Amino acid sequence: MTWTPPPSTFGALDPGKEYAGLAVFVAGQAVLAKKLVSPKPWPMSLLCLGQQALELVGPGLPLFVFEMPVLRHGAGKAHLGGDLLPLVGTCGAVASALRPVAIEDYEPGRWKGTIDGDVLVRRIKGTKTEPGKLTAAELVVLGSGDHNVVDAMGIGLWRLGRLHPNLR
Repeated sequence: MTWTPPPSTFGALDPGKEYAGLAVFVAGQAVLAKKLVSPKPWPMSLLCLGQQALELVGPGLPLFVFEMPVLRHGAGKAHLGGDLLPLVGTCGAVASALRPVAIEDYEPGRWKGTIDGDVLVRRIKGTKTEPGKLTAAELVVLGSGDHNVVDAMGIGLWRLGRLHPNLR
């Protein structure tokens, strides 16, 4: 028997080269926050990360959202364009494995703004999912404290309008 996700279900991904953060939300509540880790180096990691996501979530999510890697300029943020290719590849591999109905991508500045990383993490961890239920912080602890997992949770919370809605 296969699981059919409810229409309100979506997955959020923060990509990495050989790892990624994945969060899944159902009816506005986070139900999974997990670090996907590949035992193989890039580019074989793409197959591993996609397979791990598929095993966790199953196919056919109504919506899949992810942080679109962008080239950043400025002090301490110099990246070669080629550095982004593995990240974009991770987004594509996971999306392809999950076969969602719809896909949305957000550049980091759109969902995070220009907030300091430590402040952003505190905001994500302090966001309530529902009164009397687990907080996003508790869900992250259940999965992993990895920054990609925290960011995946943040992307999902932002998509729901719970994380600094002034950036929507």
